[in-house]
Amino acid sequence: MKKYKNILNFSQRRLTIKTLHLFFFMFSMLGLQTMVASSSQSFAQVDYVKEMARRSISQKLEEVLSSANGLKDADPIKTTGVNNNTGYYQNTNNNDGIIYWFDVYRESTYTYGSIRKKYTELGAEKSQLGFPTSDIRTSVKSGADSNIAVYAAFENGQIIQHAGHPPYAVVGIIFRKYGNMGGHSSVLGFPMSRWQSFLGRKNQYFQMFQGGAFWGDGLGNAWVMHGPILKKWDKAKHGLPLEDLKGNSVLNMQSQKFEKGVLVHSAKTGAWFVQGDFLQKWYALGGGGVNTTTGLPISDEVGGALYVAQDFEKGLMIFANGEAKFLPDNSEKNKSDNNKTRQTIRLPGKH
Repeated sequence: MKKYKNILNFSQRRLTIKTLHLFFFMFSMLGLQTMVASSSQSFAQVDYVKEMARRSISQKLEEVLSSANGLKDADPIKTTGVNNNTGYYQNTNNNDGIIYWFDVYRESTYTYGSIRKKYTELGAEKSQLGFPTSDIRTSVKSGADSNIAVYAAFENGQIIQHAGHPPYAVVGIIFRKYGNMGGHSSVLGFPMSRWQSFLGRKNQYFQMFQGGAFWGDGLGNAWVMHGPILKKWDKAKHGLPLEDLKGNSVLNMQSQKFEKGVLVHSAKTGAWFVQGDFLQKWYALGGGGVNTTTGLPISDEVGGALYVAQDFEKGLMIFANGEAKFLPDNSEKNKSDNNKTRQTIRLPGKH
C-alpha cells in the first residue's frame, strides 16, 4: 500500500510540474503576442504620422511650386526639435528651400533663401528657435521708420531681414518682450544686430534694434531701452539697466533704473541722471510723483569747489557737509540765491 502511495505522489508531482510548465509557456506566448501587437501598433502609428507629414508637405509644395521647383528628397526625413517635438522635412530643388512639418503645429511651412541659411547656421530645429510655424512673410512695416522687411516665425522666436541688412534672429525672453511691445510694428522696429556679449564680457549681453536696445545679464533677465533715455545713456556713467523703462502718463515722463542711478525724461525737461544721495533725497521728497516737492531734474549733477549741485524744476539740490539738501525756488530771494549758486558752478540757471 505504501508503495502505491509513493507512486501516486510521484505522478502528482510530475503532473504539477507539467502544469506549471504549460502555464509558463502560455504566459510567455501571451507576452510575446502582446509585444508583437504593441510593436505593430507603434509601427503603424509612426507610419500614420509620417503619412500625415508626407501629405501636408505635398500640399505645401503645390502652393510654392513656382519657387521650390520640386523636392530633392524622395521621402520625408524624420527629425527631433529642441522641445523634443517630432518633425519631418524635405529639401526643395530651388532657392535653398526646405518644407517642414512637425507634430504640434501639424501644418507645413516653407523656408528658403537667406532666412533658411540663417536658420541653418543657428542650428535649425535643434536651435533655440525650434521648428518654423509660418512661411516667410513679406512686406511687414517697421514701427521705427516705415521700412519694409520679410520674416519667418518659429516656436520660440523670429528671423527678420530688412533691405540692405542681413537676417537676425530674435529669440527667448527678448522675443517675448519684443512681441509684448508690438514687435516690428513698435518703436523698436527691426533688429540691427544679433544677441551677443558686450565686448566679450560674461553676463553682459545686448541686441540692437532700429529704435532701441535690449540688455541682459545672461541669467534669463533682459531690459529694453529706447528713445531719449537710450540716447542719453552712457554705460560708463550710468551702468547697465536693472529694469525696463517706465512711463508716468500723469506727468508725461519716463524713468529707468540703472546700476548707478535713474535716468529721467520728459518732453518738457529733457533727459537727466539722478544718483546717490540726490536720488535718495529726490525719492524722499516725492520723486516724479504728483505731489513732488522738487519736480523733475533739469540738469545732471555738477561739482563745485565746496559742494555738488543738481537743478530741478522747483529748486536746487546741493550736497555739502555730508548731506543732501533741497533749496526751493519758492520766493524771489531764494530763487536769486539759488541762481547765484547755479552761475558759480555753471548750472543752466533756467529760473
